[in-house]
Amino acid sequence: AAHGAWLHVRDETSAIQVFTRDTNLARAGDVVDAVGFPRSGGFTPILEDAQLRRVGRQALPPPVEVRDPATLQGDRDGELVRIRGTVTRVYGTPSEIVLVLQAGTATVPAHLDAAIDGADLLTPPIGSVVDATGVVAMTLLPRSRVKSDRYRLILGSPASITVVEAPPWLTTE
Repeated sequence: AAHGAWLHVRDETSAIQVFTRDTNLARAGDVVDAVGFPRSGGFTPILEDAQLRRVGRQALPPPVEVRDPATLQGDRDGELVRIRGTVTRVYGTPSEIVLVLQAGTATVPAHLDAAIDGADLLTPPIGSVVDATGVVAMTLLPRSRVKSDRYRLILGSPASITVVEAPPWLTTE
């Protein structure tokens, strides 16, 4: 999955975050070779100033169903997951569209790069129950007591959000 110039790349053993200036080179499902400057990251290694070469395509693995996002830990960093939650807020910045989901006791921020085609159409009604499929990006915030600050869900496209249930106030009558 891509988020601006950051890519989350995973093989059968682990994930790595890759920073490249060419944001149009890889898409979800692309198999890539990456060369760059390694450094340690918070939960996964980082490859900076990377050059990518697309070498193939394959189907994405099925997402891991996360029933309780409050339990997400660093071992899920870079993993494709699906979280069901209620949309409590939708807002945009010049660089991204953010859906805030309530999933049990957890608040889940789901981010979509505004440059992705159709990103401006991602507006499920407040109160909708949605399935959000994306890559977990763990963050290191020292002394943060807010569990929602521990990670973000990076969405690959507007199709990463599926409305499961319309809000109770939205009826067809």
